[in-house]
Amino acid sequence: MPKKGYKQTEEHKKRVTESRKGHKHSEETKRKISESLKGNQLSEETKKKMSESRKGDKHHNWKGGKFISNGYRFIKKPYHPRASKYGYVQEHRLVAEEMLGRYLKPEERVHHIDFNKLNNKSDNLYIFKNSSDHQKVKANLFKLLESLVKIGIIKFNKENGKYQ
Repeated sequence: MPKKGYKQTEEHKKRVTESRKGHKHSEETKRKISESLKGNQLSEETKKKMSESRKGDKHHNWKGGKFISNGYRFIKKPYHPRASKYGYVQEHRLVAEEMLGRYLKPEERVHHIDFNKLNNKSDNLYIFKNSSDHQKVKANLFKLLESLVKIGIIKFNKENGKYQ
């Protein structure tokens, strides 16, 4: 360990690091290290700088403010009124709002016509006034599927457990 006020060269630091590889500290040494580190508190300013240095595009896992969860694409919009606590909004809701020229009301539902949750083109989206209307359309679709099964257009394959 150098005396206080003396600087170690990078070369010296590398040599020391290499020589310590694989070395295990004794329990006594571990206790002394632990004791010496107690009470070392970071200032609020330092904590803030550390936090800011890992946010957004500086974070190692940053993907441009987009991610997919449960089949839906989310976009970073921290100031959107319906953003999650992490500042993300479902992309289909943003597209629907653009179509309407206003924010969606909390009760309004956006339906993907082709059932592809990642196809957020305006011609694939339909906005329902409420969840009830959306559920009625889903029930209607299920009845249509049921009738297609009954007349033999759609069949269930028992070997693979799928409708065809």
